[in-house]
Amino acid sequence: MKKEFEHLTWLYVLTWPMIWLFVVWVRRRKRRGTDHTVACYSRWWDGLPAVHRMRESAAKWPALDAIYNWAPTLRGLRGWLEWYYLHGCACQALRNRYRCVVATLELAIADSIARHGEARILSLAAGTGQSVFEAAARFKGHVQIVAIDADDSALLASQTLAAHYGLTNVEWRCGNVLHPHTLAQDVQPTIIEVVGLFDYLQDATIRGLLRRLARVAAPDSVLITAHIHPHREALVIKELLDWEMTYRTRDDLERLLTSGGCSPCHLTTEPHGIFTVACGTLHL
Repeated sequence: MKKEFEHLTWLYVLTWPMIWLFVVWVRRRKRRGTDHTVACYSRWWDGLPAVHRMRESAAKWPALDAIYNWAPTLRGLRGWLEWYYLHGCACQALRNRYRCVVATLELAIADSIARHGEARILSLAAGTGQSVFEAAARFKGHVQIVAIDADDSALLASQTLAAHYGLTNVEWRCGNVLHPHTLAQDVQPTIIEVVGLFDYLQDATIRGLLRRLARVAAPDSVLITAHIHPHREALVIKELLDWEMTYRTRDDLERLLTSGGCSPCHLTTEPHGIFTVACGTLHL
């Protein structure tokens, strides 16, 4: 994956009215349905493999994998449409978030090795762990990783990916990500990475989770997280991908982390202004 941020916007400014017409049409179809669901919105949407995977696995690791690692497989109009959809501003922003997380992790790992001689990473709601593995691959032999997720299939995919990156000091644990103290009491991580999970939680739940993480972490451990902000494609994501999230502003994110015991926070917002990556010190 290239290191440069993606910031293609002109094509979407020109075609935005057509997207909104499609959204309005889909919403009306949903309202006419008895259970407010529609199996197929259009063969030019659901019929495209990557888009189908995103909708079918909304909020799960296969959807993120489809966006992170998309590669063209179709030709002609269907190929162009899939490229267009996978390069929407939100998809570009998600890949930008990935780049921010990797860069932030690399700095945190280097600092942890300098201070402790090693980096112990707890990846919570890890999914496939791709961003953690890419960052850790630069520091083989000095990094231990414990990946926790509630989805067995995510952890199986993660094991394959860890082998791809040549990482062997990785442990996978399946369980409730909201109670990491029951699964990671022995880890004492110097770095905690939890990216994507907060997009689906309420404020009180996040503050409680931060307190539980602080109890299992090493002193002055680093927390790396991220959040999605309100943006113009939010309704598209909700209606066309059936993917619902809790949106917070950059200021909301900073206040939430501070109230949960994480400070001082360094915030990096990617060019589309859709995601912010936060890095701070976790305190009891």
